[in-house]
Amino acid sequence: MVDTENRSGFLVIFDCDGVLVESEPAESLAILDVARHFGYRATEEEALAAFRGRKLAEVADLVGQALGSGPPAGFETEVRRRCAETVDHQVKAPPGMAAALDRLGHPYCVASSSPPEVIRARLRSAGLLDRFEGRIYSAYTVGSWKPDPGLFLHAAEAEGFGPEMCAVVEDSLVGVEAARRAAMRVVLFGAERARLAPADDLRGLSKMSDLRAALENLMATHA
Repeated sequence: MVDTENRSGFLVIFDCDGVLVESEPAESLAILDVARHFGYRATEEEALAAFRGRKLAEVADLVGQALGSGPPAGFETEVRRRCAETVDHQVKAPPGMAAALDRLGHPYCVASSSPPEVIRARLRSAGLLDRFEGRIYSAYTVGSWKPDPGLFLHAAEAEGFGPEMCAVVEDSLVGVEAARRAAMRVVLFGAERARLAPADDLRGLSKMSDLRAALENLMATHA
């Protein structure tokens, strides 16, 4: 157990895909392409809304339900193969990400629903792996997937912070739900921010150059 009582400042917990690396919408579209080979029918917009931020096994269940059967045999294996070929080693960081980390002024880590090797491969591709070494938390290691709050709570405890002193940077509504269930505040980056109403525990973010200001404003309202 880490002592959380004497820590100053706050912890920033980053999601990986769609936040630290621009793997979305490429990953969800790769999943959709595989699903269509099994007979799944959905628009790209529907797929992005259904798949983003979810555990791959849960996505397989959603596809199976739509097909009126169980998860398609070999679905997860094929998705992993397709993403390894087209996503994992070709992603980049969003514009301004490295500079935003440089001026953040607070400790940070990454907590993602992807397997550890995928997180590392994508951070390496984006030139960010060195910044997160030793501070990478995977749902596959923790055994908790969003929207369950367990992954974020584990990361906070490991880094020595209580949930009230944590801000999560997410791009998915599933991730926002997980953060809120963990009693953490959230910065929602990207297009999904338009789907949520303003709230005391939430800030929207359209570009990484504004990240520090959004975080400081978010946490100041709860000081």
